[in-house]
Amino acid sequence: MGKNSKAKNHHYVPQVYLRNFSNKNKNEYQINVIDKKTGEVYKANIKNVSCEKNYNRVENLENPNYWEEYYSQNIENKLNKFFENLTAIATVTLSDKEIFDEKTKEKFCKIIISQTYRTKKNRDKLMKDGGEFLVQTTKKLADTIQGQVSKEAEEYIRNWKPDYDFLKGETLKVINDKRLYEKIKNGLLEKNWVLYRNKNYKTMPFITSDNPVYIYNYKKPKKETGNSLIDENVIIYFSINEMLMLAIFPKYIYGKDMSYIKNKLQDIDDNRFIIGLYNRIYQSCSRQIYYKIWVFYFFVLYFDKFCIYYIVI
Repeated sequence: MGKNSKAKNHHYVPQVYLRNFSNKNKNEYQINVIDKKTGEVYKANIKNVSCEKNYNRVENLENPNYWEEYYSQNIENKLNKFFENLTAIATVTLSDKEIFDEKTKEKFCKIIISQTYRTKKNRDKLMKDGGEFLVQTTKKLADTIQGQVSKEAEEYIRNWKPDYDFLKGETLKVINDKRLYEKIKNGLLEKNWVLYRNKNYKTMPFITSDNPVYIYNYKKPKKETGNSLIDENVIIYFSINEMLMLAIFPKYIYGKDMSYIKNKLQDIDDNRFIIGLYNRIYQSCSRQIYYKIWVFYFFVLYFDKFCIYYIVI
């Protein structure tokens, strides 16, 4: 490592967001965790979840921590105030009344787009796909120039593989490209936005995960959706805190016009609906589920198999 080489925890789910699902204990924010891989349930400091040493560090940049600073200055420093303001408005707004204006949705777009592509699950897939594409491209190039260059040069091109640091840097440039952002933002703004307010949040709170933007293809529910935010058949869910959840719907679902919910706040007290969300979030996470109160632990312990049965069947 070069300058500023001390390894640091870089969060792919921001701590300021995780605070919404944590409890403050003195100077620490403690969050409840379910580990999908081991089944372990425990408390953790938010400093130690959804993070990886030097996750955003790119050694070949003049400032290796450029992307970590980018996320901190352009995304994370605005989250707390945004969520606080939205929660305050949602607390006093009547159900079925409009709550979103275009300015608020544009701010939300930046959060949703950034969070979708920066998570380990999605970024690793993009790096893998990008690496495979580059390898295949160089092999085709080697075939094209065969006989026109030295055997050594041809073999070098044919066997070339991008290193991890190069792939990370190029992927970070792509996922933060302004043109890509504008394209996705415009697609999201055409959809129908609704804010769910959970009336049962004290006993069945909304939860989140290490992959907090959940993308669900309602036409192909058992298919891995990936990270396509503007596919016409996807529904997007994003938990804001234990009481509020953003949902973004297509213009039509099975031919039904969904504009009747557009920009509105809707109260939710249907426990079966919340159970379905629990299961979907669990299935889509990379490894960890996060939640604020221990009530959910008992719910998972006794009802997890039912949740899966209910959704799959």
